[in-house]
Amino acid sequence: MHGPSIVLCTQPIQRRDTIELTIASEDCGDEATGNPSKSQRVSVSGLSDCSEEPAEVDTFEHHDTALTSGTCSACRSFMRPNSGLVTYGDDGDLWYLTLQYPHSPEVFTFLRQACVRSLSSEVSPGREGPILFGDENHGYVYSNTFYLKDNEARGLQRWYSIVILVMDKMSLMQSWPLLTRFSRLLVNLLQKQAENVYHLDQADKPQRAARLGASSAINSANFRLQRRGKALRSLMELTGSSQVLSTVHEHFTNLLQLGGNQMSETMLEGSPSCHHFDSDGNHVVTEPYCGNESQRNSLDWGDSRQTVKKVSSGSFDQSSEPPSHDELFRILPRYTGLVHLHQALGKHSFRTLAHNLISGNQIIIRGFHDFLVASVIRALEILIPPGCRKIIYFSQTYHEPWNCNILGLHPDASLPDHILNNTDYFVVDVLAAKMNEMNVDKYKVITPSQLVPPVKPSSYLVLVEQILEDPEIPEEVVQSLIFNQHERQMSRVKVLYQLFRMERRNTEDVVPVMDKLRIPREDDGLLKFWMRALSDEYKAHLNELARPPAATDQKVFQSSIDLKKSGSLSQR
Repeated sequence: MHGPSIVLCTQPIQRRDTIELTIASEDCGDEATGNPSKSQRVSVSGLSDCSEEPAEVDTFEHHDTALTSGTCSACRSFMRPNSGLVTYGDDGDLWYLTLQYPHSPEVFTFLRQACVRSLSSEVSPGREGPILFGDENHGYVYSNTFYLKDNEARGLQRWYSIVILVMDKMSLMQSWPLLTRFSRLLVNLLQKQAENVYHLDQADKPQRAARLGASSAINSANFRLQRRGKALRSLMELTGSSQVLSTVHEHFTNLLQLGGNQMSETMLEGSPSCHHFDSDGNHVVTEPYCGNESQRNSLDWGDSRQTVKKVSSGSFDQSSEPPSHDELFRILPRYTGLVHLHQALGKHSFRTLAHNLISGNQIIIRGFHDFLVASVIRALEILIPPGCRKIIYFSQTYHEPWNCNILGLHPDASLPDHILNNTDYFVVDVLAAKMNEMNVDKYKVITPSQLVPPVKPSSYLVLVEQILEDPEIPEEVVQSLIFNQHERQMSRVKVLYQLFRMERRNTEDVVPVMDKLRIPREDDGLLKFWMRALSDEYKAHLNELARPPAATDQKVFQSSIDLKKSGSLSQR
């Protein structure tokens, strides 16, 4: 008798690894599917282990001898040692190999611990279903526990679990819907096959009545002798399918392939960029988002409690999508970019519009054509970092500033009375003499006459104007240069946030610090508004820098684990 054990494990193997595969005569894939990368039975030798020996070497030595041990046939997936199944990836550089145990000693240790925990303490309410557990040192585990009917087992059922081991927590959490869907398909298939075998066994040799009749004879002395040395049944016997291992292998292979395809890695040098946010792809802003001048002035550099809200970078009213760049859209009147819009507005109107946008005022673009209004918004949105954008590209009704700071609006939509005479709202009309005018040059961009540009604009706006007024800089380069200015301003924002929000410095120190950083007074409103673009990733990064190093943080994970993901099936 023993506790939970690993039945089989599927893992991706790089072709450059030193392994030798001997292909058996029979294939195990479904030839009807026509899949060129179907699974094959192989014998494996020369698997490269980790350069560092694991802490529990005896555990790994046990997994070498477990295959040849005849003590428990239920735990033995393949009859011969070092035999398994392999599926070749589409590019040929990645193989998906299924063995009894993972070839890496360190991964085996982690997987063995996950196997024991998944069938003992780490279970979801009701015992069946998915759960996530783990830590950064031993990996994070997705476990889906389920049972299979067994006419000869105690309780007439056997517990199994599908275990996915991943070293990256965020990758595992993002893959939760995919893992749940695929594991549920496999569980339903195995349970259906086991149910059919169970009903046949019950019809032939019913066990419940016999066990109830002999219950009085069971005591602590003869409890372990009830089976009379008969081994538990294997997964193939429970399901009545000789190809069940191939089925599990194909499910695990598809899962690892899809999981790898949906994740992409980006190398970031230095601190995170303001254009890389939370792993779920959402931008993080604070609420209230925009407001009047008095509200913005009340946002001092001290510690102000704010509610964090995740929003997407843009949305259409009534769940509509922004216009696509197909053949029809290319011939419709639209502004091609910020340079084109700057030329249409003129320096005076553009400075007024841009100043209100980068300071946090609500910008309302009105026009009859959604594609034209959306092109104006797309040109303007690059002036502020993604975390400061809450956009509705086109709507038939007005939305308040806390819902969006850039709003595309139909001219027939009514505006509240306080907007037209309030300097904290900027309304732009894009109109033409003819309703269906196809020439964008015939359209006029009308800005409020009562609003005047700032006497001394912010340093950021001055640099943007210099970029836009250079005729030799193409539109694509303009966007990159403006993004560089985003990084420059966000570097200042991070310093000020760390000093006055995290270190709780006095607000009287703001002016001396800004002088030391050579930040002009005109940038004060911009920096306060852009501070809301700091995402949780930024704040976690700054908290990590400010936190004194602990003794446990000095521990370095020395061994190199060559597997990022591995899927396994364990039993008890």
